Amino acid sequence: MRYVLCSESHGVLAFYRTSLRLHSDFLSILTNPRIEDILLEVPIEHEHPHRHRRGIIVNKSNKPVAEKFAPLRIHLHYDKSIQNLTTELQIFVNTTLLPEAVGYWENALRVRPMKGPIRLRRKCMSSFYYYKQGMRNVACDKACRELTTCGEADIPADHLLDCLACNNTDDCQTTGNMGVGVNDSDFILYVTAHNSKRCEGPDTLSYAAHCQQEVDFDRPIAGNVNLCPSALSVHNHDYEILTSTVKHEILHALGFSVGLYAFFRDKEGKPRTKRNRYGRPTSLNKQKGYYDWDSNTITTVLREDWWTGDGKVVHPIHMMVTPKVREEARRHFGCDKLEGAELENQGGEGTYLTHWEKRAYENEAMTGTHTQNPVYSRLTLAFLEDTGWYQPNYEVAEDLNWGKQLGCDFAMKSCGEWIHEKKILGQDTFPYCSDIKHDGTKSMAITRCTAQRDSLALCNLVPFKKELPQQYRNFISLPGVNPVGAKYYGGSVEMADYCPFLQEFEWKLIDRKTHKDSRCELEGNGKEGEDILEVYGQNSRCFEFPKPWTERKCGRIRVLSHYMAGCYEYQCTNGTLYVGSYNATDMYPCYAPNQKIHVKKIVDGWLREGSIICPKCEDYCGENCGPPITIPDYIGDPEIDEPCGSFVPFSIFMIFLYFTIFLYMS
Repeated sequence: MRYVLCSESHGVLAFYRTSLRLHSDFLSILTNPRIEDILLEVPIEHEHPHRHRRGIIVNKSNKPVAEKFAPLRIHLHYDKSIQNLTTELQIFVNTTLLPEAVGYWENALRVRPMKGPIRLRRKCMSSFYYYKQGMRNVACDKACRELTTCGEADIPADHLLDCLACNNTDDCQTTGNMGVGVNDSDFILYVTAHNSKRCEGPDTLSYAAHCQQEVDFDRPIAGNVNLCPSALSVHNHDYEILTSTVKHEILHALGFSVGLYAFFRDKEGKPRTKRNRYGRPTSLNKQKGYYDWDSNTITTVLREDWWTGDGKVVHPIHMMVTPKVREEARRHFGCDKLEGAELENQGGEGTYLTHWEKRAYENEAMTGTHTQNPVYSRLTLAFLEDTGWYQPNYEVAEDLNWGKQLGCDFAMKSCGEWIHEKKILGQDTFPYCSDIKHDGTKSMAITRCTAQRDSLALCNLVPFKKELPQQYRNFISLPGVNPVGAKYYGGSVEMADYCPFLQEFEWKLIDRKTHKDSRCELEGNGKEGEDILEVYGQNSRCFEFPKPWTERKCGRIRVLSHYMAGCYEYQCTNGTLYVGSYNATDMYPCYAPNQKIHVKKIVDGWLREGSIICPKCEDYCGENCGPPITIPDYIGDPEIDEPCGSFVPFSIFMIFLYFTIFLYMS
């Protein structure tokens, strides 16, 4: 059988020459790899009986047999660029950051294990190659490149196959040496730390992509994650976002990528998207630079009555509709008619369609931007199962509270309609909000507790300089805003369709080194009892107030109106929840939900007064709660006379705090 000349980009091209050069915007935070940089059909050996190529596994009697899956094994290969980091950062990357991120996915996923070593294909000198049906390898046109790369990494020669090249369809030969390959692995992750153009964006921590796919099931078997050197930090406040981001990027290389959707397979190993006679998906989207998928993977749904502040419009939604994803999306929202799970409809290349929709799955870690408390939920594991490449361990899934069991109205309608209808009924608009954070000239921020009550948060409703697109105008009117002005207001996270929600915040002090945020669990976030006598640390949670705290002295009164919640120490003792404020000698008991704790302290010559609302004991202490008891008439500190001594200036820290929050969140 003769060889056929093909293009790495186009598939079969018969014998005429053409070439595809796709523009790649390296300035974007996430950029899909160019299709000519992805090498398909890497020959490997799986630990399975005889199989029909690209079909289900059968034994010698041609009967289907159960496939063997085993825990995913990821081989970490550190590029020499890692050595350019400081010693402290090298230790952090090599012993903590990458091993933890990789370990998570090794524990979460099972794959068809490799029988022998992984040896990767060499890149061709041109984008053309020769293909012989029935072969487990392809041949380059004329010659292979001396250097084969995977993203930002140079692949060592020991990891490569020898070079098979052809001068014409009948003149092919093998040159070079075959490397020993990488044993006992199912995926090779090349780790780099180049200060590339993609790292110039202030919000870019790292990025990743796959680079080669195996021949039997098209599963990615090699990829690169690049760590942006200037974004790396060993600061305690940065640890969560760094580890979550690297896990996020590794998952893009493992399968959550728009360039891989057309290669997904069903539970029997059959392609979800139609293939041509050479095993490639039939349609290449030359403009986008990836293969088109069939509608059984992603489909577009039109919401024809999408509510906006300017009336109803038609709103297109892109849905992942594979079986497990649909099942988990319906289960999460409690909506049996939901078509599937929404994919992101905004952002540029590498964000659009390559993440979950931020409005629908706010803090799911595979949404397009990090906001707070990232979790890898059952939905993301269901996605991985529907690739046909992985069997997920659902026990490692983290709980996604956003939208949980809020029904079809939440899942299928705009956030504007949700807020509008709840206000008409006099109900809480949770998980959305409508407190304006600032009006463009002054801060109006009010602290609240997050849904998990592990952090303070601000409603991120702000004015934009231009009118929002019509489909994202979520308010008819807002208190204190002229009627025309409402169309300028939206949540500060554009990917969430401008829906306003409570969001954690952070700030840096004047020295640019002191870094604080609003998480209650981090002791370093404490302000030594200033303002509302908070306590930060491992045993602290967020508590809400019935009204703002006050400071009084010599007939003068100041209302701390920005605070409607704070972080306080808590403990569970003898079936009762106790709450402690800064420098308190005793903790206050919470006997029942909505009970008030009255705090009165003299601080810097001022009488500081405030009340804390007791939550449900079970929300903080779980099963360690006793039966309800009769609540005393008053729980808290005794009355204290208002002092009238020397004047103490108002808290400079508080003024600076809200000024910096305003700048950071605007």
